[in-house]
Amino acid sequence: TEYGSHSTPQGPAKRSEQEQAQRVVRQSFGLYAEGVKAFMPHWMGQTEQNPTYIEDWFGFYRANQQPKPVLIAYANCARMIDGSRYVGDLWFGPGVGAMLFEKGGTYTLALWTREGEREIELAPGAAEVTVVDMVGGRTKVAAAGGKVRLKVGLDATYVLGLSPELEKQASKELNPQRWPQPE
Repeated sequence: TEYGSHSTPQGPAKRSEQEQAQRVVRQSFGLYAEGVKAFMPHWMGQTEQNPTYIEDWFGFYRANQQPKPVLIAYANCARMIDGSRYVGDLWFGPGVGAMLFEKGGTYTLALWTREGEREIELAPGAAEVTVVDMVGGRTKVAAAGGKVRLKVGLDATYVLGLSPELEKQASKELNPQRWPQPE
């Protein structure tokens, strides 16, 4: 399938390169969950001719051949999730995405928010987990009292080293409260 997001620097569709990376990674989670096996970014390069025309800004590389943040975020997402089985979503309240994947007995939780930053508490069922940021930075985090507190935002956060017991809490049912629209 073809998918992607742009980084148009001006105009009504203005979007930063960081927002482009965030959106492509979140789209990837959904596609992986649906069983898509091969992805094709909309464009790898871009013309950057019109600063308000989105079709000139879909690339993963700038016109000068420099990679954009989306390239690293996309590669890290593939490294973390590709080949996994989608287990289901975990619930951390409205506006928090939490998709659980499993590959070779290793459980990976992908987390992000719809807006802003939120602190969540996770009972990983393990004494220690590895937290990986959107571009691959890793941090070991000890579970204090069986729980880990994480700050999650628009950038994807991956949590590795989770107990298989979390699978019992995961659901593939669509939760209408996940992304509520008050209006």
